[in-house]
Amino acid sequence: MKSAEEIMENLEAYDLTGSFRDAAELAGFHTVAAYVARRDAGQVGRAPDTPVLTTARAT
Repeated sequence: MKSAEEIMENLEAYDLTGSFRDAAELAGFHTVAAYVARRDAGQVGRAPDTPVLTTARAT
């Protein structure tokens, strides 16, 4: 998992260049597209969705 600072570097590089490839080269990361997609979906800053295990209780 990347730090918040690294994620922001990815997003800023994309906003500056408008290109996933150029942003990855500029920021030094290859996950630019994934973080841009999460930002566009309103999910940046949230932990990825993980399944929650539940157990049924007898009542």
